[in-house]
Amino acid sequence: PGWRSREKAPYALDGPRGRRPPPAIRPPEHRGQYSEKLMVLPDSICDLESLEELLLDFNVLQSLPERIGDLPSIKLLSANVNKLPRIPNSIGGLHATLTTLLLASNTIDILPVSVSHLTLLETL
Repeated sequence: PGWRSREKAPYALDGPRGRRPPPAIRPPEHRGQYSEKLMVLPDSICDLESLEELLLDFNVLQSLPERIGDLPSIKLLSANVNKLPRIPNSIGGLHATLTTLLLASNTIDILPVSVSHLTLLETL
């Protein structure tokens, strides 16, 4: 049977096929109007070889590092509600791991052709 909006969804945190469901697109309740937000994501984040999830929602990022495609273990990249006009072409380098790419509420007009290399992508 279905579930009511105040009940938990009928699956564990792992979700179907052992992966987490994508985060809801709403700001965390503890963030106020004047909370600190990320304006820049350091390029060194791309050196984190074991990073599997990168959650960047509700910031004011205007770019992602050009080396974002160098993250060898990333499965989920979420950058909803930022000020991204584009994503780097290197995103195609995540073809072996990336299953979820969330970019809602940005100013992106066109995705790079390399997104077509993301053959494991289940959610865009």
